[in-house]
Amino acid sequence: MTGPQTADELFACHALAALELSGAGQTGWNSRILELTSGRLAIALWDGSLALDGPEVLNPIEEMYGAAGARHDPVTLIRYRDALATLLHEQSHFLGPAGASQEAARAAFDLPGALELEEGVAEAWAQDNLNAYLHLLGVDRIAPGITEVPSTPSYPQYTPALRELVDGLAFDTGRRPPELLTELSNQTAECQWPLVARLLGTTEEPMRQEFARLAEISGVNESREIGRRALSEGRRWSGRTSAATRTCTTTRVEPDGRSWT
Repeated sequence: MTGPQTADELFACHALAALELSGAGQTGWNSRILELTSGRLAIALWDGSLALDGPEVLNPIEEMYGAAGARHDPVTLIRYRDALATLLHEQSHFLGPAGASQEAARAAFDLPGALELEEGVAEAWAQDNLNAYLHLLGVDRIAPGITEVPSTPSYPQYTPALRELVDGLAFDTGRRPPELLTELSNQTAECQWPLVARLLGTTEEPMRQEFARLAEISGVNESREIGRRALSEGRRWSGRTSAATRTCTTTRVEPDGRSWT
């Protein structure tokens, strides 16, 4: 893949690149990009539109393509990288199984712990896969050195808890954390907690209640402790699966493209 050569070309194909990278069944993005005026970096809207901040996201990407191939100092590269990390984070919110509906995801998003889990998953998956995403889009040729500078992490109150949970799931299931993280990212809010519960053979509610507490804290250590407690609660209730866990199906994608439910 040679990759887009202009900012407009990037915005046109960035969602398909996220879909290819993830192996998800579909993206809920409707191809519309709006400019935010609310002071937030970005919002994946329920109608499928993507709203992005001008100074922090849209402008750096346009500037980067306007100086394609040029060498930049680390501060500039980090600004470009953070803008692209925001794109991938928001596209993670749009990923889902084939046929998933935004309406069902929106209803599930109001349940305890749903926002905290989804934001943690989106941020962790985006950061872990950002270099692969940039390479797939050819951005590493547009801005040489962009894959060698650090990113500025978002959601520090959610991501450490999510990583504790995923590491525990990996230990209990014998699967690799990156594989589990991608599987979670490939679900909408409707099926993320049911997937966690199914993997542990447990019920969702005690884990949800623990994650809902993340909105009240800000420290990394507190976040990790909540992630460990959520995992401990899930293990304690193992064997008592909820109705939501039994009825929500998920799709797992193998590297060769085969999938099953």
